[in-house]
Formats: sequence, structure tokens, C-alpha cells
Amino acid sequence: MTASMYALRTAHVGHPGGEGIPVVKVTGEIDITNAGDFGTEVGALPGPRPLVLDLSNVLYLDSAGFAVLDRLISERTACLVIAPGSRTHTAAILLGMPHHACIDAAMAAAEGRP
Repeated sequence: MTASMYALRTAHVGHPGGEGIPVVKVTGEIDITNAGDFGTEVGALPGPRPLVLDLSNVLYLDSAGFAVLDRLISERTACLVIAPGSRTHTAAILLGMPHHACIDAAMAAAEGRP
């Protein structure tokens, strides 16, 4: 069995000339073999909290991955984006995982805007 892999790509979205809320686009797979590392890496990212974590291009997410996401949400480390039609969307709905359909909605939530 090979370890699943993921990648994080960070951009800052916010006010001109300043560092805004980090938007982290995640690709690959998050499972029991790397969920702990994923949570640690996301938690160590610089910038204000909560950051926006876009999981729309994640190919696979198991229960260990969802557990890490649940922890990141409860610690107010992350607002999740899981686009409708993405591979993990149905599982997120069934688990009641709080998430947003797009980056703009997650940004508003992270900034405390309605």
C-alpha cells in the first residue's frame, strides 16, 4: 500500500497592499496515512484565522481526513470550501460538515460578514 499524497497551494486574498486571509487550495488525497501531517501543516500556515481551505479538488477524503477537518473548524482555524459536484461533496453533506460552495462565501464567513 502506498501513502496517499496531497498538495497545498496558498494565496492571500484581501485588502490591496496587505496580507489578507489565506486561501489554501488542496489537491490529492487525505487519508489515515497523512491526515495528521495535513492537519499540522494547515495549522502551521501563517496568516490570520480562520483561513479558507478549498477542498473542491480533493480526490479522496476518508474518516481520518474528516476528523482533522472537524478539529480545524472547531478551533476556528479553517472555513471550508467544498464545491457542489466535487468528489467529497456528498460525503461532507452526509456527515454534516460545515462548508461553503465557493471561495467568496467562505471569505465572507471568515471575515465575519453575512
